[in-house]
Amino acid sequence: MPNLTSGSGDGHVLKALTSNWAAVRDGTTGTANNTNNYNQYSVRVSKLASGRGTQWQVWRTFFAFNTSAIKFRPSVAELNVYGRTSGTADLFVVKSEQSTTLANTDFDAITGWSAGADNSGNVTKYSSEVTSWSTSGYNTIPLNSVALSDMVSLDTFKVCLIEADYDLTNTEPDTGVNIYSGVYYADSGTSTTPYIDLVKGAGVFFGCNF
Repeated sequence: MPNLTSGSGDGHVLKALTSNWAAVRDGTTGTANNTNNYNQYSVRVSKLASGRGTQWQVWRTFFAFNTSAIKFRPSVAELNVYGRTSGTADLFVVKSEQSTTLANTDFDAITGWSAGADNSGNVTKYSSEVTSWSTSGYNTIPLNSVALSDMVSLDTFKVCLIEADYDLTNTEPDTGVNIYSGVYYADSGTSTTPYIDLVKGAGVFFGCNF
């Protein structure tokens, strides 16, 4: 069964500020980004008090897969992401439109995103809510029918992992909240590379019969 591996441009974009929740969550440009290896905070929401005052943080992770050779709709597809640390952030896989080279300006590169809104019904969800997270193995996330169709119509299939309870819904966390789920990116090596497993069905993939 064929697999699609994520490109080396996958990674996270984060925004961290001491001003207020809206300025962080609804920002159009992140504070920093990273595409190397992995990060324990890949999907994160936090509101923590320190000597410098309260700081809010939001992290989002982005992947892209080359689907240009897929000619017919797969019957089943599963996103497999190798987890790292914590696993306390529930998340969704949603449609995104980040740059080929991930940049700070991709922080809000989520299809249907609207600043200041509960985006639960605005974004294009590619999965059900993920409420458990392995920190020492692959997390297998079934992709829905919308994702399967987009794999055929799009040459590059782009997704974002976004925290479900605070970030997506625009619900400010209480002080002391610090939830995050770690992710390995493509540069981490073949044993932990993110990939999509395309399960053989009655159709045709890549122009070839299976």
